[in-house]
Amino acid sequence: MKRLLTLALLPALVWAVAHQSNAADKEKTDPRAALAPFNDYVGSWQGDGKAKKGGNWAETSEWGWKFKGDDAWLIFKAKDGKFLKTAELRYVPEKKEFAFTGVDASDKKIALQGAIDDKGYLTLLGTDPATKEQLKLVMFIAGDGIFFNYRYQHAKEGSKLFVTDYEMKAKKDGEVFKPGSKQPVCVVSGGLGTMAVTFKGATYYVCCSGCRDAFNENPEKWVKEFNAKKK
Repeated sequence: MKRLLTLALLPALVWAVAHQSNAADKEKTDPRAALAPFNDYVGSWQGDGKAKKGGNWAETSEWGWKFKGDDAWLIFKAKDGKFLKTAELRYVPEKKEFAFTGVDASDKKIALQGAIDDKGYLTLLGTDPATKEQLKLVMFIAGDGIFFNYRYQHAKEGSKLFVTDYEMKAKKDGEVFKPGSKQPVCVVSGGLGTMAVTFKGATYYVCCSGCRDAFNENPEKWVKEFNAKKK
């Protein structure tokens, strides 16, 4: 009898464990939640760069969100940049790390992975497949989200001494809100809302063109999720 009871309950137990595991995995690997610490990156930036070889330069850059189904990631593009042209920042749930893939000014691909520390510094590491040099890219926000800085470094194979190749200090465009004032929240990403969108007569805010496009494709979905989070 006990064996029959156990066999009868086994499918239910397996379903419950699998359901809980799948729910936990889904929550853990939600890319929007994992990338939320970088919401301050989103926006347009005016930067001053400094290169070890090549001197100084001025650069206009932009970070934004990109969506495809349940997947989400951050995209970067720069105008007149001497280091980066384009890049993507994604979350890798298997490693609990962030993957950065970019194209530099000479059309060379850069692939790095790393994590964010408790100070908000994102440190990404990799290896140049041709030279075997160690590569490091450190990014961080300063001044309550007004400034975005990064430095790109390299070190010889096996060395702990990194040399800075490029350094960028940028200021965000369109800072209209004073510190301490009530700021609108992006209905899609949860970041700082800077553009108004409407649905059924109500006004909401989004942080970038990627979030605006996602909202316009399915506004009811995003509004429902946004209101549920507020509760």
